[in-house]
Amino acid sequence: MIRFHTLCVALVLVVAATTVHAEMIVNGNFEDLTGWGLPGTADTPANWTPNLDEGRKNPALQQSGVNAIGGSGTSAFMGADNGASGSDRRDMWQVDESNPIGPQWVVEFDFATEDPGVEGDRSLSGSVEVTNGNRITMRVTDVDDDGIGDFQIYDKSTNTTGIWRPILANAVEFDDDVSTTPVVNHITFTGHFDEAAPVYDITITNGLPGGVFTATGVGYFAYTLSTKPATGVEGVNFNTFISKGDYLLDNVSVDVPEPGAISLLLTGFVCLAGTLVRRRHG
Repeated sequence: MIRFHTLCVALVLVVAATTVHAEMIVNGNFEDLTGWGLPGTADTPANWTPNLDEGRKNPALQQSGVNAIGGSGTSAFMGADNGASGSDRRDMWQVDESNPIGPQWVVEFDFATEDPGVEGDRSLSGSVEVTNGNRITMRVTDVDDDGIGDFQIYDKSTNTTGIWRPILANAVEFDDDVSTTPVVNHITFTGHFDEAAPVYDITITNGLPGGVFTATGVGYFAYTLSTKPATGVEGVNFNTFISKGDYLLDNVSVDVPEPGAISLLLTGFVCLAGTLVRRRHG
């Protein structure tokens, strides 16, 4: 007869190995090159959608091999928008309004970015798209022009005129030239939209001293929550709106572990704890 503790161990191992995720982003690592055309065309990386307003160009260029994030494969190069007309602006989306993830969710991606200069200019620019047309709009800037990046969120949910809120100061490692051997930052948004007031945490990791920079309980959104309530996440957008620095993007993920799998995993650990207690008193 199979022992009870053996079954417990098997349960933990199986559930840990097969935990189901609700991954939303397809081709977030930009390895599917199908239909990814030349600069100036309307083609996008597979499964990403362009915004062709104002004559914007191809959303991203391919950067491969040792110059890609991770040193192999392909990353998405987002060139700075150096023209006032917006014709150089790059813009790409992946959003699924019909199947939002929430209220718990995680958005992650890797990026390398150049220094855009003084505050008000930016390099990395984009948003986490949440339900009901709301969003978490982000940018990387350099507030004091000291060569170390600052991460900001646009807030019009608590301020009627809209304001860029400082979230993590001196937390982004800049790269002199992202087109060669990129200096990589990793960012994680963790959403807690089941609370009375929806909030999220932000963590950036990189090679700067300290290496981990975290802000918790952030509650800033691009629109008021009374008119556009945030109950889940629908996708992401990346762009080069008035950007003054190139950036590189890879390994984009919008995900959350299935609650059922988590419950089973916890049950397995409780089961194991029970067998240890039985052994101690047996």
